[in-house]
Amino acid sequence: MGTTRRTIIALGLVLLFAGVVSAGTTLEFTSHQVTEPGFADWWKEGIARFESQHADVKIQATQEQFEVHHNKIQTRFAAGNPPDIVHVSTRFYFDLAARGLLEPLDPYLSKENILKDWIPLQQTLVVGGKTYAMLLLNHLYAFYYNEQMFKEAGVAVPKTLDEMGQAAKKLTTGPNRYGISLVTAPSTDMYLEFSKLLGGFGGDWTPGGKLTVNSSEAVKALTFYRSLVKEGYAPRNQLAANARLLFFSGKTAMIIDGPFILAMRAKAPETVKPYVRVTLPPVQRILTGQATSISMPASLDPAKKKLVWDFMKVLASPEMQRKQAELIKAPGMLKGSVTPEIIAQIPEMATFTKSMELAEMQEFPVGYERYFEKYSKILIDGFTEALSTDRDSKAILDDAQKKIEAALK
Repeated sequence: MGTTRRTIIALGLVLLFAGVVSAGTTLEFTSHQVTEPGFADWWKEGIARFESQHADVKIQATQEQFEVHHNKIQTRFAAGNPPDIVHVSTRFYFDLAARGLLEPLDPYLSKENILKDWIPLQQTLVVGGKTYAMLLLNHLYAFYYNEQMFKEAGVAVPKTLDEMGQAAKKLTTGPNRYGISLVTAPSTDMYLEFSKLLGGFGGDWTPGGKLTVNSSEAVKALTFYRSLVKEGYAPRNQLAANARLLFFSGKTAMIIDGPFILAMRAKAPETVKPYVRVTLPPVQRILTGQATSISMPASLDPAKKKLVWDFMKVLASPEMQRKQAELIKAPGMLKGSVTPEIIAQIPEMATFTKSMELAEMQEFPVGYERYFEKYSKILIDGFTEALSTDRDSKAILDDAQKKIEAALK
């Protein structure tokens, strides 16, 4: 056999097997939602559907605590060994995309546009003219309250934040019985907690298109936030998970949070479960934002990229989007995923859908998304100072504004 013929055969074999996954392939998937109520069942369903279509491929799902997960994602990208499936809270997505660490989805979408009927918020994931992620969940907020606790205290459901503050005072009836659950421990969720209040007083992070953290509405929001804590109406040092548990265990009377926490009601004690009610939050402007997204590393093997895309297609299917509403208790990103049948089964879904329609304030300042870690850390330090000192709210936010402007130069 001549050299030329052997070369041609060898090249043909390379082309034949290019992109073919070997038997026993495993896709690594890490997330902060693998074991979280509601999400756990949804991920299990999606993985099972994918694996039924790919007999020799397994998805290895690993649970990580929220902060640990996102720190590890950054570390692993820096080390050159990111997980095959990149699932992140979208606040961390923008920097990964801007640094060229994620695979553009546009070539895949040009052939199979699975996102053509996605909610408009998907368009905010375009970075430098390219789409690097599929939005899986958006942040939307509702007002949860314990009807029995409200009746016992003779308190009406609040329509404004001022009324909510007054209700929190009346509903605080003992050392372990608080009016409201708030995130009061330093964390990214502390930033989101404050953002709800900022919108609640009619404010915005980018009035006039500039990141502004010391507006009059922000000062009012910080003064309100710290008063709820300092007066003892909300417990101190609470991360988001603890704040939610306090509500569903009957230790607090109300909380403003996302639809997905409704799944926690199923495991609430019988003294709480029948009395959980959901309505629109008592705010001037309802907050929204990109919650979680799914991507793939740019450095991933081409064959695995095709598999991750297939997994995305499964998650984007109408069936899985309806399952999102049923299992996670949150509207899917596919328009029309909340059907009349789902609302009949889960009446609260009507409130969640209405909240999504009315939401107008972006929790991540438009145009500044990739700098989230810089400006949020400065703000969280300021919020923490507000809860631990008597320093003036405006002075704290004025300092934060100066630090953010210096950090973003």
